Amino acid sequence: MSKKNIIILAVVVVLVGALGIWLGLNFKSSQEVQLSPYSMVYLATGDVYFGKLDMFPWPTITNAWALQKNASGQPSIVPLKNLPYGLNDEIKINPKEIVWWSRLTADSQFAQALANPSALNSASQSAPTSSAPAASK
Repeated sequence: MSKKNIIILAVVVVLVGALGIWLGLNFKSSQEVQLSPYSMVYLATGDVYFGKLDMFPWPTITNAWALQKNASGQPSIVPLKNLPYGLNDEIKINPKEIVWWSRLTADSQFAQALANPSALNSASQSAPTSSAPAASK
């Protein structure tokens, strides 16, 4: 093969590779799920928290909500600041206690409720057991 043919082949390979990367990125972005700024964190203790998770420098959830079961065993989420302990709405978590965490999708009921807590609170006043989607510990 001559140098001219090698150069042409190299240019074609680079162009095909660039086209493949461009198509792959465009296909991937059209398939991506929109994420909300809210996350769910499951701890080794079995506790579940929702809110805005920041992992640096220490795992911290702001606008924190806790998953609790009411007297009838139905799960509901409660703002951390409304718990009887007198907490604020921020919780720092020992990173060794985190079993897993995940961002909520923007279209999830929890994410929409956390973004608009007044809608959740009004729903919980009218039907306390159906205000939160079912979840298990």
